[in-house]
Amino acid sequence: MKSNVVQNKEIMQTLTTTKLTEIFVETDDFLLELHQLIIQHGLAEPKWHSRLSRSEVMTILVAYHFSGRTCFKYFYCHDILDRYIDWFPDAPGYHRFVALIPHVVAELYLLLKFRCQPALPENYIDSKPMKACHIKRESQHKVLSDWARKGKGSLGWFYGFKLHAVIRSDAQLYNFMLTPGNVADNNHDVLLYLLKEVQGKVYGDKGYLSKLKAELLEKGVDLVAKLRNNGKKDTVVTAKDAYYLRHRGLVETVFGQWVGLIDLEHTRHRSPVNFLCNTFSALLAYTFLDNYPCILPFEVKDSCLKAA
Repeated sequence: MKSNVVQNKEIMQTLTTTKLTEIFVETDDFLLELHQLIIQHGLAEPKWHSRLSRSEVMTILVAYHFSGRTCFKYFYCHDILDRYIDWFPDAPGYHRFVALIPHVVAELYLLLKFRCQPALPENYIDSKPMKACHIKRESQHKVLSDWARKGKGSLGWFYGFKLHAVIRSDAQLYNFMLTPGNVADNNHDVLLYLLKEVQGKVYGDKGYLSKLKAELLEKGVDLVAKLRNNGKKDTVVTAKDAYYLRHRGLVETVFGQWVGLIDLEHTRHRSPVNFLCNTFSALLAYTFLDNYPCILPFEVKDSCLKAA
């Protein structure tokens, strides 16, 4: 059912040759600029021992999240090595390709940060639990045990990480941060990192009520959070703030796409690097979507109500 404010456009994306070309061109152009930057600073670029280029490896990792598959091995063996073999003629066997993945994790992160969009005057902040395993297997988990921690979210206890994100009011990604699961949403360092260079409003839930609000306000960031039931009632909430607070569900819609459309979260990781690569490539795939969910700007909604 379509809401009169939150417009869920047709966002289901399939992997096409056009989309594959777009991902490769954007990735290859970015790596060329990165290579020139490395040369200018006199740094040594890591050697690459494969006929398959870094751009092609990164393209395959991002393209997986458009395929609708839930198993990367099946996607690589049946799609890349069969359906798209003309596009990747130098693609090696599956096990050799998996060995190449750790060598592009830094490039995936840098490309993701490059594709994050500047903040708007109205933005949303929230966090999403990312489970490393079922909570009952917490003591048995070994792969991510050095970083994963037990935390509590709106759906109860979990074991893993938190993905903190700042989403613009047009649902595009501005900034993100991964932390252990026991880090609070209103953590001082997390907020300062996520909201750097933001000039405008940032709307969050009750978990973002923080003494840091005054410090952020001096930097030009107005962190607006819904008051707790036992909180002070003397805070003035404008009609515009009330409007955007009512539509914090936009962030949950984005998180739902990350899980349901681009396979951001699963518990089958076999190394920390594999976990990071899957996270970065999934978020990168989100930045390549053609359409995003959105809400009407307050000014447009207000003018429509007055006209009615």
